[in-house]
Amino acid sequence: MVRRARDRHWPTVETGLWILLAAMSLTLRLARLDVAPLAADEVHEALAAWRLAAGSGVPAGGYSPFLLGVNGLLFAVAGTGDGLARLPTALLGSLLPLTPWLLRRRIGRWGALMAGLYLACSPAALFGARHLDGTVVAALGVMLLLGGLTRFLDGGSRRWLFVAAGGLALAVTGGPPAYGLLLPLAVAGAVLLRDVRRSEAAVRLWRPLPSALLLFALLVVLLGTAWGVNLTGLGATGDILARWLGRFAPATEPAPGPLLLLLVYEPFGLLVGLGGGLAALLRRERFATLLLLWAVGGIVLLWLTPSRAPLDVLTVVLPLALLTGTVAEAVARTWRRGQEWLIEGLYGVIVLVLWIHLYLVLAHYTILGNMADLALAVLTLSLQVVLALAYWLAVQPEVAWRMPVAATALVLLMLTFSAAWRVAQVYPSDPRELLVTEPTAIEVRDLVSTLEDLSWQETGTAMLVPFTFEAQPDGVLTWYLRDFARAKRVDDLRLVEAGPDVVVTSRRELAMRGGEQEVTYAGQDFVLRRHWEVRDLTCRGESNWDCRDVVRWWLFRKTPALPEPVEWAVLWVR
Repeated sequence: MVRRARDRHWPTVETGLWILLAAMSLTLRLARLDVAPLAADEVHEALAAWRLAAGSGVPAGGYSPFLLGVNGLLFAVAGTGDGLARLPTALLGSLLPLTPWLLRRRIGRWGALMAGLYLACSPAALFGARHLDGTVVAALGVMLLLGGLTRFLDGGSRRWLFVAAGGLALAVTGGPPAYGLLLPLAVAGAVLLRDVRRSEAAVRLWRPLPSALLLFALLVVLLGTAWGVNLTGLGATGDILARWLGRFAPATEPAPGPLLLLLVYEPFGLLVGLGGGLAALLRRERFATLLLLWAVGGIVLLWLTPSRAPLDVLTVVLPLALLTGTVAEAVARTWRRGQEWLIEGLYGVIVLVLWIHLYLVLAHYTILGNMADLALAVLTLSLQVVLALAYWLAVQPEVAWRMPVAATALVLLMLTFSAAWRVAQVYPSDPRELLVTEPTAIEVRDLVSTLEDLSWQETGTAMLVPFTFEAQPDGVLTWYLRDFARAKRVDDLRLVEAGPDVVVTSRRELAMRGGEQEVTYAGQDFVLRRHWEVRDLTCRGESNWDCRDVVRWWLFRKTPALPEPVEWAVLWVR
């Protein structure tokens, strides 16, 4: 009777926890959404939607058809802005941590909650949701596909198959990362299809499959064409596959390795997830084996795509998040067996204290560079191993693993959330963050403010000063100077015959002629983009033992030299 009472009350508790998780996910993704200027790749997406809203045409391809339709409608109704441009991805990204709910029958209720919590705190998932890019849209679609298909194969109604079809349509209209997510998942699923083909659910699949495929095709047409407004979006949807295949071409600049990104930003998922996957493989759990194959296949695929984007690491984060859920579920199942609360509680506190001590020792090492701190760090790790062996001998072997795993996982989750907060809120436009690609410097907003002040002085209003600016049609300056009604964009200033009174260009020197006389200008430069290479960060000294610069960057994102300006926007006044 007691067990039945608990089962009746559990859905209420579970629902409350999911509501808290949803609120947390939404808050993290919407807070200060416009804290950083739009990066170059975001500007490309934003300008395409802006032109669609203005009725001035869109490019033939190279954008996310789904985001074009959503942002185009949003811009037409509510205007434009950095935060507004990122709002659709932020809202969709806040749904991603809720998708493990669809898989709670496979990974357990506690496991699904743990997977959702990790996706809410994941740096890749959080930064991707606050970035105008189709990666999170594709990730949400793939999770809906996996969840809907799994629920259907587990005996659910045909509506779950339609959910899977909708998720697939959302993914393939979201952007090129969809195919990087789908390929390793499909390969992993094909390896494990021998039993599924003979199951009753697979037999039931054939009847609703034509209807699901028809729904998929209809949604691809609607989402790809912005609900019929942009018919060229069908070509852009087909171009997404070609753009993804283009990532196998040699890169102009080497991208950070996937394992480096996972170690720096996703230590919780990498260590706990892979550990849980290997344990499930030994127990021959089929679904966890599928997730492990998906994660490993994703890592291999990332290594094979030289022109990958940093956010493509979500290919691996999704299965790792679900694998961490299997670990949480295993800990929850054994929590009532072999209870040694005093010993386990004391040992858990010791583990946490030792990990915190290790962090403080490494932080002290970054300040003084004392080699004794490194020796103390090694001693702390050795003490963790010795205490783990002693603890295993002191308690029942079948539950000896749960406290060190739980305490270490808690520390790794805090490190992961710290990295997520840093890249999303503290340094969202800092090139020293490996997830950031060609960020726009915050000084571009100072340029806009200066032009507004100049406009007030010259015309009495904020956006009416006439000036000429040199920029590409999809450049950063084109986006940030779009609201100046009398601004004239040119591809090359050398084609302008008469020297205008106000010029904005990336040229650090300007010489123009007004008629037969040379015009003299006074200029003020604003940094538009900075660059930093992780390869410049190495251990120093003859023995290469002085690695405090590396540790300082890993802990605090501080480097001996600041990122160098590589692009400017110069305001020239005649």
